[in-house]
Amino acid sequence: MLWARRKKAPIHQHVDKYQEADHDQHSRELHILSGHSDIIRVAARVDNKRFITASDDATAIVWNAETGCKECVLKGHKHPISCLLLLDPQTPVVLTGSSDKTIRVWDLSYTSGDHSMQVLKEHCSAVKCLLKLDMNMFCSGGADICLWHDNGTLLSRIPRNEKDPAIHTLLQVHGRHFSVIAAADYPSLAVYDIIKDSDSEKHQLKPPQFLARHREDIQCLTRVSDSIFASASLDGAIILWSTNSFSAVKQYNYTDDYQKRNFPDRVWQILVMEERYLFASVSNGFKVFDVIASEDNQGCPKLLACYLNAHQLPITHMELIENHKGVYTQYWLQWNIRHFCILL
Repeated sequence: MLWARRKKAPIHQHVDKYQEADHDQHSRELHILSGHSDIIRVAARVDNKRFITASDDATAIVWNAETGCKECVLKGHKHPISCLLLLDPQTPVVLTGSSDKTIRVWDLSYTSGDHSMQVLKEHCSAVKCLLKLDMNMFCSGGADICLWHDNGTLLSRIPRNEKDPAIHTLLQVHGRHFSVIAAADYPSLAVYDIIKDSDSEKHQLKPPQFLARHREDIQCLTRVSDSIFASASLDGAIILWSTNSFSAVKQYNYTDDYQKRNFPDRVWQILVMEERYLFASVSNGFKVFDVIASEDNQGCPKLLACYLNAHQLPITHMELIENHKGVYTQYWLQWNIRHFCILL
C-alpha cells in the first residue's frame, strides 16, 4: 500500500509533482480483511462499529471496524451482488441487489442465525442500483425501475425498452414534484415523478420525461443542493440542472472538439462539498469548481484547482475529508491512494 501526500498549493496552480510521505509517520495499515473470493464491488457503513462489503462471490460480509473480524456472512444470492443499501440505520436493515434479479432484505440487529428477512423477485433482470427515498419508500433500478414500500411491498414498476441500457444510478429530488432521476449508459437522463394514486392511495411512478443535453453516455449523477443536481458524461462535460425546471443552468469542462475514441477527459466521479465545491475526477487527475462563483461576467465556471496527473491511470474513486478540506483519490487497477489538501 502506497500513501502520498500533496503539499499545500495555491488554488488555480497546477501541481504535477508530489512529495512521498513517510509511510510509518503519516499512515499505518490497520487490518487486511480476507473473506471474499472475488471482486468487492461496494462497501458501506452500518453503524459506528460495523461496515459491510458486497462481492462478485454473491455474498455480503459484515465486519467489525475496530477488530477487522467478520461478524457474519450473508448468503443467498446466486450471482454477483452489484449494490447495497442501508434501509433503516436504527434496526439496522440492509438491502442487497444482485444480477440474479433479486433484492434480499437482511436484519443485522443480531450477529448469529439467519439474517434473511425477504427476497424481492419482481425485477426482470439484474438489479444495478438502490436508493432510499422519503416517505418510507425505496427505489431500485436496472432494465426496469421499481418503487417499493420499506416493508417490501411493490408499489410501482416501469419497464424500459429492450434496447435501452440498464439504469446504473438513481437520485431523489424535490422540485415542483417528488421525483427520481435515473442515469444509464445513455446521453439522456430519465425523470420519474412519484405521485399518489387517488383511488388506491398508493404512490406510483409516472412514465419518464427525458433530459437530453449530454453528447455522450452519462457516467455519474449526484446532488449538489436542494435546488441543483449534477451529471457528467464520457466526453468530460459536467452539467448542473435545476430541480424545479429540470433545465440546464451551468456547464463545466466542456470541449467542442473532443476525442470520441478514447475519451481522455472522461469524468468518473463527482463529489460535492458544502453545496458549493464540485470535485470531478477527470481521467488521471481531478478538477475543483466553484458552482456559485463565476470567472467573469459571462458566467463562465470558476476553476479552483486542477491536478491533471494525480495518478498514472484514471481515478475511479474519491472520498472527501471535510474537516481538512481534502480529498483522497484511488486509481484504476492499483491500490495507490493519495491525499490532496485543497485550499478553498
